Amino acid sequence: MKSKAPSKTGDNFKLPPHEFRYSDAAGVIGIHLDDHSDFNRLAAGIANFDTSRFEAIALKVYISNQPVVTIYAIDLERRKQNPDNPKIPVHKFKKEMSLDDLFFHLKHVNFTVTSGEVDIEAMEVINK
Repeated sequence: MKSKAPSKTGDNFKLPPHEFRYSDAAGVIGIHLDDHSDFNRLAAGIANFDTSRFEAIALKVYISNQPVVTIYAIDLERRKQNPDNPKIPVHKFKKEMSLDDLFFHLKHVNFTVTSGEVDIEAMEVINK
């Protein structure tokens, strides 16, 4: 099962819930992987898992003193054993790594955070 990002315009792209543990700002991020990778290969390289057994579905980055990258990957063998289960069996792989090590694998990273005071879609940039 090869990982492929859904179309950016597709309605099937499922966004995770927003992280509101910290109330100063929240936002979204977009990542473009380097030309020789895909999401599952990136995750397997970070977490050192077998891509024939696991398929990455989420990557979480927590930055404090030392950044921690968490990969959530479907256990494909367990999924086959119980395909009718609505819950998806995932393994959680955590690894401390530098941002340089993480960003080395990424071609572009773009993110926006807001104060949450206004709808960002209602903004009009007037000093173009």
